[in-house]
Amino acid sequence: MKENLLITPLGNKSLSHAWVSEKSNFDSIFICYEDLTKDNKIKYLNLTSQVYEGRGSKFQLVKSFIENNKELINKYKFIWIPDDDIAISTNDINTLYKTANDFQLDICSPSMNGFTSHTITNPIKGNVLRYTSFVEVTAPLFSLESLLKLYHSFDFNDSSWGFDHYWPFKLGYPKNKIAILDKITMTHTNPVGGNYDRFPTHPSIEMDELLTKYNINPIKETYSTIC
Repeated sequence: MKENLLITPLGNKSLSHAWVSEKSNFDSIFICYEDLTKDNKIKYLNLTSQVYEGRGSKFQLVKSFIENNKELINKYKFIWIPDDDIAISTNDINTLYKTANDFQLDICSPSMNGFTSHTITNPIKGNVLRYTSFVEVTAPLFSLESLLKLYHSFDFNDSSWGFDHYWPFKLGYPKNKIAILDKITMTHTNPVGGNYDRFPTHPSIEMDELLTKYNINPIKETYSTIC
């Protein structure tokens, strides 16, 4: 058993199979949100025996898994929860966990190119990391302590919009515990937005309701940079 854990939703078009290898410094758990083809079942079971069934949004699935496997989760030091359309190498994921540990971060994420929504997540050449007030929901990595403080929020709504503003708010906006790691860049391979009909309420409304409920002023600020 390793000290780091990756939990991700899994579908037939997932890129997750490219993340895991014999060099991984992390264990992996896949939660299927749709029925896999026979070939995909074999492929993912060859990567890990921990493949589970579930239906719902990414964070709803992860919350349910945590609640039903608290003893297992408590054995890990850092937990990464990426979308399954992220392109990133095993070596970069290993570096992600190592950097989170080296700097004792509460929440962090690789920088991101490809299809992005927030300029602050784009990589800045020459940086190791930036301490920020914002890490996007696409691929947050949590320390165990911060995950246990925050996973109650994973079903606040269906879309997860606004979660990335709630988390730093709930942690008190620490100036050196939340970071975007510029030395690691992942690629978001699918266009952002478009199919919102699958949600009972539009994500923008869900976010407004969440921010209003907790009186959160959404800020995306860089506090300092390490080069």
